[in-house]
Amino acid sequence: MPEQRAKAHHRNRVIGTLRDEIAIMIEGELSDPRIGLCHVTEVVLAPGGKSARVFISVDGDEATELSTREGLMAARAYIRSEVR
Repeated sequence: MPEQRAKAHHRNRVIGTLRDEIAIMIEGELSDPRIGLCHVTEVVLAPGGKSARVFISVDGDEATELSTREGLMAARAYIRSEVR
């Protein structure tokens, strides 16, 4: 039982760290003008821990959301390389 709690605790810490680091990158390191104000809302870690899905929310209208998503998709490779 304690091993399961330790694994769950570790997993939650990894998820929290990923969320925080990606949010910092979006706010400060990405200089793409398409990226507007957005927030990392959730990180879902794969069972093996080798991949994650990141969910964001975008503040603004539909055009702002579309351009922000395009900018983030263009920055995917950079974000992945920094997180690894």
